[in-house]
Amino acid sequence: MKKGVIGIAVIDIFVLCTVMLSYYLKKHIGYVFYNWLMILFMIAFVLFSFALILTRKKASIYIGQILCCVFLFFMMKLDLPDRFALLAEVPKFEAKIEGIKGQMLSDGALAIYDDYIISDWEPGFLDYQWVLVYDENDSLQYITDSKKIISEGKLYILYRAKKCFYLCILRR
Repeated sequence: MKKGVIGIAVIDIFVLCTVMLSYYLKKHIGYVFYNWLMILFMIAFVLFSFALILTRKKASIYIGQILCCVFLFFMMKLDLPDRFALLAEVPKFEAKIEGIKGQMLSDGALAIYDDYIISDWEPGFLDYQWVLVYDENDSLQYITDSKKIISEGKLYILYRAKKCFYLCILRR
């Protein structure tokens, strides 16, 4: 019986780590395929949790599965995978910016609009896209309605990743 509880705990930890690293999975397997895969994955996990709760009569399994489902909900609600990915990606973006300062923009992944250096974060659909924005003057922190109009469209600020770095939605 103890092996079963340990196996279930390993599956729960795997699920939580998979969700936490989902930004990198999206980047490698494609955004659309990832979304379909994650929907199927979550449905299977919830069904697995209900099946365990119905077939096992141990309180630790109930508590473990319920806590894992609650953690999954809050991870998605608070957008922790993107916040976690920002910790690793902002220094890379910062190194790219330091490499191009004073030169012409040669990297195809970076663009300059109205004194903001913008890099793709997630692919967009039709008229919007998630972007990582570098604001050298850090003027985006003073915006009260989380919306800034630039020449390419409107920037909707989601999170401040680090001083001068913001995760935004660019709506064209």
